[in-house]
Amino acid sequence: MKTRSILRMAAMAVGLAAAAAEANGINPPRPRESEIVVARCTPRKSGEVIVVQRAKIRVGDSISERLEVRLGKEPVQTVALAQVAGIELASAKTRAEGFAAAKLELREPAYQGAGSVRLKNGKEAVRLVGFDASLERVDMPLANCKAFEAGVI
Repeated sequence: MKTRSILRMAAMAVGLAAAAAEANGINPPRPRESEIVVARCTPRKSGEVIVVQRAKIRVGDSISERLEVRLGKEPVQTVALAQVAGIELASAKTRAEGFAAAKLELREPAYQGAGSVRLKNGKEAVRLVGFDASLERVDMPLANCKAFEAGVI
């Protein structure tokens, strides 16, 4: 008897969650009003663009949608991944604090020019994670990208 009532409650909870989502072919469906970040990375070796859906930044066990940058000589800021219109890394070599020189183009705050991007945090590499077009998991160091851009769908 208890099992049946627990199952009924679970079914109602699933029904509520499904009622607040739209059918878009993704399992599980994304909630309405949510944004999906799509990133494009051009690797140094192949030059073939890798499209990463549901892109996030991972450092160790921490996952977020924010990237640490330094605009010119200003202090370190975090910007939303979706606000990165373009990053061109000069090289994958980082300075002592984990930043590498780059040409940055951001949507918000509006910025275009020289700066730097964090590629390492201590000994941990900053990684781009998500899924490719065939829904295979992508997990690659951001330092492997010579060019990077992101947007929202």
